Formats: sequence, C-alpha cells, structure tokens
Amino acid sequence: MGQPPPMGQPAPMKQPPPMGQPPPNSENALQGFESKDALEIQARILTAALEHLCPSLDPQNILLQLKSDFAISTSDKEQINSVVTTSGRVEKLLEILSRKPTEAYYSFMVALHMVRQDLYVEVKNIENRIITEWKGGRKVQMTGQRATQNPNPPNRQQKIDLRPMSDDDLQTVIDQMGPDDLQHFYIALGMDDKDVKKQEKSANTPDVDLRALAVLRFWQGQNGEKANKKAVLAALDKCKNIRTKEELAQIWNIKL
Repeated sequence: MGQPPPMGQPAPMKQPPPMGQPPPNSENALQGFESKDALEIQARILTAALEHLCPSLDPQNILLQLKSDFAISTSDKEQINSVVTTSGRVEKLLEILSRKPTEAYYSFMVALHMVRQDLYVEVKNIENRIITEWKGGRKVQMTGQRATQNPNPPNRQQKIDLRPMSDDDLQTVIDQMGPDDLQHFYIALGMDDKDVKKQEKSANTPDVDLRALAVLRFWQGQNGEKANKKAVLAALDKCKNIRTKEELAQIWNIKL
C-alpha cells in the first residue's frame, strides 16, 4: 500500500484519464466491407450501444467535435438539441449517425474516446462482437430474425429511386458537401447563378445548410419529377465529385 501523505498536507488529487486523445491504433473498423454491409453493421452497433450510452452520455460533450469533423450538419445538431431529455438527445444522435457514411461513425468513436473512455470500451466491445458474428456468417437482421447464413450474398443491382426527393433526401445531399462543393454542384445541376444567390438570400439566415436547402427546393420546384436521385448522381458525376457520388450511392443503397 502507498504511504499516506505527511500530516498537514492534502492528499494528492487523482488525475483524470487523458482527454482529447484518439484511441490507440485508431482505424475505421468498418473499412473493407461492402458499402451496404458496412451500413447495416454500423446501424446494428449503434442500436446495441443505445442502452449503454443513454443513461450516462451527455451528447453535448461530443457534438462540437462531430460538427468540426463534418460528421454531422448544423441541421443535425439543431435536431439533437431540440430534444428535451439527455437520453433522448443521445437516441436522436445515434439515429442520425446510423444513416451517415461510416466515416461519421468513426468520428463518433474517436470523439467518444476523447470524453468517455469507459463508454468507448463498451461500444468497442459491441463493435467487435457484431463484426465477428458477421464475418462468421451469423448475420442477424435489424428485426432480430435470423437471415441467410451465407456471409457473402451476391450483389444485387438496386434501381435508382426516380420519385421526387423529400427534404430529408435533400438534406442528405447537403450533408455530404462543403460550401465550395455545393457551388460546383449547383452549376452541374444547370442552375443559374442569379437564381442561386436569390434563393440563398431568401432563406434569410447565415446557416449554410438552410441556405442550400432553399436552393435545392427551388431546383426541385423548377424541375418537378426530373429533380430526383438520378439527376443528383448525374450532376455529381458531371462536376467530378466522385467521392460524394459514392457516399450518396452508399446511403441510398444504389449499386453504381
């Protein structure tokens, strides 16, 4: 046992675990999986982690980090903060992350390690278990029912949804791009610069996401049924934004 401090001197304070450090040997555990598989594994991990994170995680501690990493958008952050209870905000955060590319999940894990290493270890254990089950061919659907035992099912071509895009679809597009990317994207969509500036001004907000949403709503109103996911992917291809095109195809479960 350690020696007690000398009389009259206070006991030394216990040092907290180091903060602001990424996990050792940090890498995205979902790299190497097919896009569709990676998203399903990610959703299962976050669903299983919910009961561990809701009681004790304050999402405010990691939202700024996720926003700075572009893992979540300003709109996402506002949705999360609009929830009254802390546990509800955690649930909303995980729900949003489950629809994001795997890079957002990785940013979440790094941020979690920075603020709550104990919770990071719990989620990492869940991650390891689910990935091991998947690789072992014991793939379980989100409903809890056992699915095919074949760990490498044949890829199936997913038809592109040609229905008009919802606001959620438009926001998903915005989430994947920075301001400069958006300007090139508008041009590829065939939008006039005057119309873009007019719609950005009409949004009456400095928020980049909300201004972009106003522009894309205008584009949708001008083009009707032609303003669909196929048009979005074609525009991204035209402006050479292949990374965003692939990320959206992954989110929308479209085989390119």
